[in-house]
Amino acid sequence: MIPGFNPIFKEDKSTKYQITTLDCGVNVMTEDSAFPFHTDINIVGNFGTRNETQKTGGAMKMLNTLLFMGGDNQSILQNYELNQLNGGGINMHFDQETTSYKCQCIPEDTESMLDLLLKTAISPKNFSVFDPSALSEELEHIEFEKIFLKAAYDGKGVGMCDLNPSMTEEDFLDFQNKYITPHRLLISGSNVPSHEYFVNLVQQMLKKYPQFLNRKFNPNPYESIYVGKDIRIETENQSVEIGVGFKGVNWQHPDMIVYQTIFTIIGNSSYFSTGGPGKGMHSRATKNLLNRLSYVQGADCICNLFTDSGFFGLKLTGTHDSINELVQSCIRELKLLQMPISPIELQRSKNILKSLINLALERQQDRLEECAKHIIYFKQIKIDEFEKLIDKVSTEDINRVARELFQNSRPTVTMIGEGVTKSISYDQICKLCYKQ
Repeated sequence: MIPGFNPIFKEDKSTKYQITTLDCGVNVMTEDSAFPFHTDINIVGNFGTRNETQKTGGAMKMLNTLLFMGGDNQSILQNYELNQLNGGGINMHFDQETTSYKCQCIPEDTESMLDLLLKTAISPKNFSVFDPSALSEELEHIEFEKIFLKAAYDGKGVGMCDLNPSMTEEDFLDFQNKYITPHRLLISGSNVPSHEYFVNLVQQMLKKYPQFLNRKFNPNPYESIYVGKDIRIETENQSVEIGVGFKGVNWQHPDMIVYQTIFTIIGNSSYFSTGGPGKGMHSRATKNLLNRLSYVQGADCICNLFTDSGFFGLKLTGTHDSINELVQSCIRELKLLQMPISPIELQRSKNILKSLINLALERQQDRLEECAKHIIYFKQIKIDEFEKLIDKVSTEDINRVARELFQNSRPTVTMIGEGVTKSISYDQICKLCYKQ
């Protein structure tokens, strides 16, 4: 033992969660950590790019850019400096439905960091130091997954991805007033002195924001209704990206875990990292596609689960002179899921899925965010139920879900690269999908 060092011993115990709903509508959650660790504070909001419209396209990107704006221009530098003094732990990330503001700090800084986190999350932000014209630079950056969802949902709901460099400050402020509201927020803390302490602290801090507390709940502007379309973008890149997808299920559907299992069966693979032990060397993306087909440079299974819909598909990357072959290979691989799955392959995919979930929940900050999402979307924490649900998945479940993919919706097709507009037509792709 190191001289003068006294180790800390703690008995292992089940993690305890407590939740309180404040009068204003904000939910407050705490995690009773069994290990003496740093403090994590999260603010999770039930809003994202799906709340944007053509007028406010890019509002979430602007909120991220103006993260440290807290009421006036001078506060940006002050908030940034305070963040750096506390270790630079504040960050924001968002997706289609959820926005998360996170920070880590030592327990003694809990009060000051919660105050700073609330400033960055709920203080009104304007265009006084940065305007949306900068979004025009991002119009040239094409993200395949976003275009894929745009084709699936006709650019509405979770398929919204358009940017509006001409967004007005009035529309930007209106977006914040409509969707950054008390009933959409959950504030959580781990390794705080007590649940009561944290609830009282949040209540006192929120009194500084009367405008926020008076905001009313507004529904999402669009439902996520799957339509299934064909979007092709011609570029000079000789490498092409091809995607074929279908309507999936939402988070609360009984087949949710079946889709996740299929995701691990197909997996992801690319020519510069073909996998190794624990990296997907046995995934179908590697065995059936990358290792067998010379024209395939990458394969990615896509599984998106949302509150009111879902999307499942396969994306292949390859050479521009093999577009038709890429499309056929994509459809063939999805159809192979209708065939019996070997017990070894099924068990391996289950083990991988369990490992991915447990590794994600191992980190305190990510676990806290995941539990917050469960409260928002499920009204209860269900992370302990996932392994039991995974164990129940059978080859019959996978075969049934794979058949329903083709039976219940028309395909979504997305192609980006050279020559995609002159390749196989959407009608021909539909015939391939429904050919027995």
